[in-house]
Amino acid sequence: MNANEFEYAVIFHHTCPQNRQSELVLERIRKRFDLNGDNLTILAQGTPVVVKRHSELLVAKNLQKLLNCLGAVAWVQKVYRGAEYRDRRAEKRRQVPDRRSAYRHTLSVPERRFGGGRRRTDIGITGREYWRGLVV
Repeated sequence: MNANEFEYAVIFHHTCPQNRQSELVLERIRKRFDLNGDNLTILAQGTPVVVKRHSELLVAKNLQKLLNCLGAVAWVQKVYRGAEYRDRRAEKRRQVPDRRSAYRHTLSVPERRFGGGRRRTDIGITGREYWRGLVV
């Protein structure tokens, strides 16, 4: 791939909207860039927002460094020239993990699917013997 095929975008992510620290970060950004209320509400949504599109790498890195110094979470992402920004985590976020496909070795309790069931009849105890076994 050629370096001329890419542009760079700077993405800002407001991670904790209810946190006092994040309110201070937004206030610093508002003062530094002289933003109005509408632009600030866009930044405060809690989703990744593109703050700089179609820039060169040096400009994007400088803006990211400035946002990080203000306390913000920001990163630089490659974008194909002429294409719109696409969230790099979009496919991973929408994946539904199939946790039954593999054995999880980190469990403190063994998995029930490999043992017997949870019913009294599955373990062979019925009636009064079941309740006698539960009393300590």
